[in-house]
Amino acid sequence: MTRVTLLDRRVIRPGERGIAQLDCQQEVLATCGQPLVLRLESPVVTIGGGRILQPAASRLSRARHNLLGRLTQLSSAEPIDRTEAAIFFFGIAPWTVHDICRDANIMPDESKQLLRHLCESGKIVSMGSSSCGPRLLHCDVIETLQQRLLGAVEACHAQDPLAPTIPRKRLISRFSGSGDEEVLSAVIGRLLAAGKLEGDDRVIARTGYAPRLSPRQQALMDRLLDEIRQREFQPPSTGELSGLLDAPRKDIDLLLRLCVGQGRLVHIGGELYLTANVETALREKVSCALREAGQLTVSQIKDVLGTTRKFALPICQYLDQIELTCREGDFRQLASNPKLR
Repeated sequence: MTRVTLLDRRVIRPGERGIAQLDCQQEVLATCGQPLVLRLESPVVTIGGGRILQPAASRLSRARHNLLGRLTQLSSAEPIDRTEAAIFFFGIAPWTVHDICRDANIMPDESKQLLRHLCESGKIVSMGSSSCGPRLLHCDVIETLQQRLLGAVEACHAQDPLAPTIPRKRLISRFSGSGDEEVLSAVIGRLLAAGKLEGDDRVIARTGYAPRLSPRQQALMDRLLDEIRQREFQPPSTGELSGLLDAPRKDIDLLLRLCVGQGRLVHIGGELYLTANVETALREKVSCALREAGQLTVSQIKDVLGTTRKFALPICQYLDQIELTCREGDFRQLASNPKLR
């Protein structure tokens, strides 16, 4: 049994032509261009015939009229047109030469030349590779995915307006059903190269995006930065800032994340943050002391910074983490290639 869905009209009268999708209850072996005949099961009467355009098609609807031109392209007498249309319908799924021969009604020995021509004309673009070979995507598929990614970036900014950037993994996770991470990362790379996004391997944002603070939030941020700046190497924790500034913990967390993204604060671990200037001074003081002494204990570094062990220990752990220092037993030494930034 087969269900017939007309895509470009509601009725096909005798002698007319149209585009339809056949939903077969059983698997059918077919290729592009193969002729077919439709008959009623009872009584056995021929009601029509045609040629297959797309052997392995996803379900389409009449509402997706923008795809009808592509379907018509599969009936073209030109192999290059059929090949382009077949690749368009593959979307971002991997495909092989056998797939393109089946869906474009071409021979294997002509596929290489056709694909090279489409690449040279910019109709298809290489977006990495897979076990099947190069990942070749139609330029219109890439453009659609780019627009969806830009829309997702805008949605993320709207959901968290104080965050200056979006974790790259978080953005990609929104497309869990749209394909693999390699293709999505390649499309993000194109948007970065085109200047539509800015960021790196970890975070991205819309080009020129800046969080918009209310007057109350701006005043709270200024007070937060003052509190951290005044305490130098004994910075208040996130919880202490919430009490000092009489502000909800979630507001403090948002502002701290924003200041880190703007480069005004540096997260040194746990609930501790330093202003960028104090963090630079920290590196310089410890580096200078270690060059003179060769090695220092946590207690000695505490004295160099004029702080307490409560803060000296996480500070030393931070300096190890950023590879300014390395630990040898109870002593810290300058790393072989210290990162002084």
